[in-house]
Amino acid sequence: MDDNELVIRLQQGTKLKGGENGHLQARVLKAVDEQGKPLSPHSVYDPARDLGAKVRLPGWTNIGDISAVLRTCVGLGEIYRGLDTRHIAVASKHTRPVVIAKGKTQLEAVVKAIAGDLNSPFGGVWGFNTPLTYEAARFLDKMFIEGTVAPEYENGVSKMLKDTSKIKNHANRFILQSGYPSKEDLHVFGCSLNPVVFGEFIQQDLEPIYDVRSEAAVVTGNRGISDINSLPDSIIDDINFAANAALYLSSNLVFFVHDGAIAGLGDGCGSRVVAAQKARSMLENSAYAAMSEDSAEKWDAVLYGTPFTRDDFSGLKMPIELTAFSDAFFPKLDGFVEASGIDRMKQAFGKREVRYKDGKRNETFIPKRNNYDPFYDQGLIPDVIVQPGGSMEDKVILPIAEEHGVKMVFTMDSDTFEKYEAGKKATGRRFFGHNVMGG
Repeated sequence: MDDNELVIRLQQGTKLKGGENGHLQARVLKAVDEQGKPLSPHSVYDPARDLGAKVRLPGWTNIGDISAVLRTCVGLGEIYRGLDTRHIAVASKHTRPVVIAKGKTQLEAVVKAIAGDLNSPFGGVWGFNTPLTYEAARFLDKMFIEGTVAPEYENGVSKMLKDTSKIKNHANRFILQSGYPSKEDLHVFGCSLNPVVFGEFIQQDLEPIYDVRSEAAVVTGNRGISDINSLPDSIIDDINFAANAALYLSSNLVFFVHDGAIAGLGDGCGSRVVAAQKARSMLENSAYAAMSEDSAEKWDAVLYGTPFTRDDFSGLKMPIELTAFSDAFFPKLDGFVEASGIDRMKQAFGKREVRYKDGKRNETFIPKRNNYDPFYDQGLIPDVIVQPGGSMEDKVILPIAEEHGVKMVFTMDSDTFEKYEAGKKATGRRFFGHNVMGG
């Protein structure tokens, strides 16, 4: 075979219930070798490993959700294997993760994940990197879920999840036993392959794991100290979690993290400013916001229409300590303002316009709206902003961040940071991701 030739052999697999929409037909195709042997012993859906009350055909979206949670919990699980917070919980809706968390126990990870978004996981598929425990499954059973994916199930878990005595729909839940696939099992070609038009594919390297200790520098708000190790360990850990979780999310992307969990997700937006606005809106309507404000009115608003109670979240870490993460640099001042929340806390940014220096020129920033609120919950203001750096707008954003004491971290290694000049081309690692089912 020519070195420039890559032969992919596909074998017809499970016929699906339907395609992306029900009127479309679809099936799974399996990559095999020359002898017709599958390249992976695992399958995205194997009816023999479905412990549900009745084996039913999955649809296109089900396959996408199963694939998304497997990629996420296997990928993050390999990073945190053997550590205190080794339990990963993720829920996917419409083929993309909507909540992700890690915890010292599986139940903790589930509760932390739901605290960041009490609504989106409804009707989704949940995935885990460790055997699903009875207590975690019982908490999940409060809400309608499409199914679960876990390496194994503790005694009594599958029986409880498919119990139809109260809700008949439980008979339709997927309860999939995935075993323990590795990242190599997930990516049998050793790369990502994504189809485009005209029968062509994009072949791409797999994303390497991000290491915050070697790929980050503090650039503002830290008394001139750039060493990432000067920040609290809890913040460093959240930066590392955010960066590695970002690899499974959709751009444009801005989100908040607290204690190893997404606390407000702004994903899949055409504009990073809109992503930051979405992230803050999600944060303000999360259980984390209710925990921070701790008023009956806020809890009532956050919990309305959900099966959860205030007590369900009583064990989560307080006070709120937020890390804001952006998948790429802020090309405009608006993105920094929205992500940092500086307009909520600083009266100067609550005015109709803010004058600032851009080199020798006086410029005017006109905010989209007046957001200044003297009563705004300071617990919802991030302790640190993380972005790659490298925007032309850095020469404006960095002095403003420094002036107002905002800690900002660039995802740059030390060599890149030494060469960095605001407004120049040097940039840190970016975290663009797009909603495809994987390669």
